[in-house]
Amino acid sequence: MKKKEGEKPTLINSNHIAVQSNRFIEARYKESLTFWESFLITKMCSMIAPEDVDFKPYKIYIKEVIDFMELPLGGQVYNYIMDAAKRLLDRKIIIGAVDEQGRKEIIETHIVTSVRRLLEPKQDGNMYVTLTFLPELKPFLLQLHRDFTKLDMQIFKQLKTASSIRLYQIFKSHIGKNQYKIEFDLEELKEILGVSEKYVQYAGFKMRVLDEAQRRLSGKTDISFTYEELKEGKKVKTLVFHINNNKLATKEPTLKKGIEPITLKPKGSDKDEENLVLELTPIAVKQFGVSLKVFMGLVETHTEGEIRQAIEVTQKAIQARKVDNAAGFFVEALRGKYSDPKQKKKQIEGEQKAKLAEVKRVEAATEKQVKDQKQALYEQEIKIFTQLIEEDSSFIQTLIDKVRSGMFASYYKTDITFEENLKHPLLKATFLNVAKEEKPQLFGL
Repeated sequence: MKKKEGEKPTLINSNHIAVQSNRFIEARYKESLTFWESFLITKMCSMIAPEDVDFKPYKIYIKEVIDFMELPLGGQVYNYIMDAAKRLLDRKIIIGAVDEQGRKEIIETHIVTSVRRLLEPKQDGNMYVTLTFLPELKPFLLQLHRDFTKLDMQIFKQLKTASSIRLYQIFKSHIGKNQYKIEFDLEELKEILGVSEKYVQYAGFKMRVLDEAQRRLSGKTDISFTYEELKEGKKVKTLVFHINNNKLATKEPTLKKGIEPITLKPKGSDKDEENLVLELTPIAVKQFGVSLKVFMGLVETHTEGEIRQAIEVTQKAIQARKVDNAAGFFVEALRGKYSDPKQKKKQIEGEQKAKLAEVKRVEAATEKQVKDQKQALYEQEIKIFTQLIEEDSSFIQTLIDKVRSGMFASYYKTDITFEENLKHPLLKATFLNVAKEEKPQLFGL
């Protein structure tokens, strides 16, 4: 941090890029990091220079954080950051590593050695907190040449929840290794995210962590994901994630009607796989619009004859103007080993009917389950809310002030007690929402 007299603090790294080893990213915590704890760790990483061989004290100005996060001046940001900094002193991180003899080992250590802050801070641009990493973390944050991931801190402005950010980091680390399909044991993933004790039941973990992250990543970042649930008996045992690049997540290109017929070269019995790829790739990729990655996967799992037959079937369908999506048609024709476009059409219609029937059956079977999950989540939040106002009576006034300055102020009656106002369903929901905004960490947000 460099600062001239009279000027506001400026970032050393204006790109806000943090570099961390993948082992650090997939480290485990006993409890999940809060949003601001994760922010501080990542911010410290962004202040490390590539040539650094040792850690330094990393001074973080609160005004800089407020400006970067586009938050209003004043408020509770200073307190949130200071509370997060102090909690980091007690935080332990567990990292998988390898010793000098190539044996797997576990490193368990604290994250920061100390926290410095002003004794009597003023609400101005000079408020700061200074933190330093423990030396044990050097192999995972300094002089990284391989097996690392870069993270743009803009992601904190986009995602807003600690679990979503952690999953984003994990997915990006695998994308860097060209891995778009990742498999995690359910309990292992909970440990990595630090939510094993918080979400004992899978339903809560699915709703508050997986589905929430899925919605946020898809709508606000460069990647999205879907996931499969693999069960042992009735319990989910394993999760398989499929990661997609949002910038590339467009519909597969379709061939324009009236495209010129494709002429295949004569089949040759002595063609090797390399020549096969060179010959057929331009047809499947450039003319049909199949992605290169998908086509290479199909080459590995299908014979030359099957691929040529699928191309011929797709060509006939295009000439007959019976296909809108040539790429999708080709893939289905290959997987279904269709020899005639009509055969493929009938098969697709049958599959669509079967899928629709299955969807309706699943929706009917899960409607009550979803309703029960939402009710259980609401009851859990009410329990946290009740405990909060019982343990911190001063917080009640904060809730009242917020509600009376909001859109439902007219519903609050000043001639009755807070508890009596709380009986009004609309006010109860409003008080709960305010509490979640003021104390997001208590509600796992």
